[in-house]
Amino acid sequence: MAFVPLVATSVSAADLERIAADPRVKSISRDNVNIPALAVSVPLIGGIDAAAAGATGSGYTVGVLDTGFQYYHPFLTGRVAGQSCHSHNSSGYITLCPNGQTSQWGGNAAIDCTGNTDCAHGTHVAGIAAGSRSSGTPSRGVAPAARMFLIQVFSRPTAGGHLGAFDSDVIAGLNDLYGQRSNLKIVAANLSLAGAVMTSACDSTAMASTIRMLRDGGIATVVAAGNDGSKNGVTAPGCVTNAITVSSSTVGDKISTFSNMSSMVDLMAPGEPITSSVPSNTYAPFRGTSMAAPHVAGAFAALKSAVPSATISQIETALKATGVTIVDNRSGGTV
Repeated sequence: MAFVPLVATSVSAADLERIAADPRVKSISRDNVNIPALAVSVPLIGGIDAAAAGATGSGYTVGVLDTGFQYYHPFLTGRVAGQSCHSHNSSGYITLCPNGQTSQWGGNAAIDCTGNTDCAHGTHVAGIAAGSRSSGTPSRGVAPAARMFLIQVFSRPTAGGHLGAFDSDVIAGLNDLYGQRSNLKIVAANLSLAGAVMTSACDSTAMASTIRMLRDGGIATVVAAGNDGSKNGVTAPGCVTNAITVSSSTVGDKISTFSNMSSMVDLMAPGEPITSSVPSNTYAPFRGTSMAAPHVAGAFAALKSAVPSATISQIETALKATGVTIVDNRSGGTV
């Protein structure tokens, strides 16, 4: 069932003019393409103490929309509550859904791809949010008892280069989470992906309407701020007011040199170097705001499990009130 009144299509310039003139059409948005943007970091954000107090994420689910996942990885196995895939098969891209179609639900729908360096991204991000294993380092993500709903939203470019996630596929994935929000107690959706750098809010888009719908339904959409080193901008969809936009910090509580920053940033979290799960049952250190965002998504699940009555705004306020203030010496701002 679709909860967002949205149609994605390719049209000529003449057809676009005719559609725009139709009074039944509320708005038109470009279908933008986005790119993929623990052992130390979990204690750094108070995760160990929080877990000891009962904040493990038990009973709740984190949605992760990314490049696909090795869902049977030792760090993720047994924790996956559902899978889906939404991927383009046009406009210079090839679908990554296992069935060869543009959408797939259940089974191994969100399985990780091969042949591109971006393919490991999703498995790494999911491990940060809610990974767990009985021995070894890293031993756990931020919400080690939470479940995960994994959604593949990327497509493979026919000309090579980074995988791309069309806004329409991301919206379709968020729609899946909204439909399962009650059955699976979904508390957060993680978007570690990046579009264009924006210096002001982007609240008139279809993506913004979807993120607002999720927030009204009790799901926090956590978005990476981007890795362009901007001092006054974040990448879309982090520019959506109702999103929880996350920049990256170091283990020394400094802003990461690559991290975007602006007044649209809501929180900061560790983004370098973060060791988490990668395909082939192994682990590797990655860096980026992509790694910072799932720390926050996992924290939402962890805190919700400790205080089930807490709202998104209350959890966000608690994280801000208890976090460390980091000065951005590049711009003079603070978060």
